[in-house]
Amino acid sequence: MTCSTAIAEFGPDGTTTLPCDGRNIANPTGPFSGYNLTDFAGAMVGMFLEDTLPASAPPSLRFYVSNNSLSGIQTDFKTLSPVIGQVFFIGDGLTGTGSGSVQIFAVPPAATHLYLGFVDSCTLTVPGCYSDNAGSMSAIFQFNQYVPDWVEPTLSSAPSARAEPGIASDADLAQRLESAFPSRFATRASV
Repeated sequence: MTCSTAIAEFGPDGTTTLPCDGRNIANPTGPFSGYNLTDFAGAMVGMFLEDTLPASAPPSLRFYVSNNSLSGIQTDFKTLSPVIGQVFFIGDGLTGTGSGSVQIFAVPPAATHLYLGFVDSCTLTVPGCYSDNAGSMSAIFQFNQYVPDWVEPTLSSAPSARAEPGIASDADLAQRLESAFPSRFATRASV
């Protein structure tokens, strides 16, 4: 893939070599989210849709490789849970460029379609300007039932545990035992 004739080809993780434009389409386009990047461009992206278009655009996501000055999601994430209509970074699907752990993309329950592509823009407001791009990408993916390796917290219907805060010294404990069991302790004054 390349973003212009002046830039060498790059892979699905995109490139940090500039002047590749099209890094940001900050505002939603119709029912689809925007897409914000801080320090790279040209990566493979995805978007889940249902059989009908979303009623409104979901929030835009921001991604970065190393420049987190504007915050966002670093591209080496392990798991991502995009929502319907949200454009999200896929890259090569590994936590590193060409290496690392396989990234997991949680499919929204209502999703019926997955669209793949890349984002480009001449104006940084609407998608377009693809005429100066060249190359192609292939994608191989697998759908698996994913069972998270953490436990989601839930509210319990059981009554809450009650604890009585306090500090006790050995003298306090001895006094309480003497009060509770007077026949078992000798009176200290008689010694």
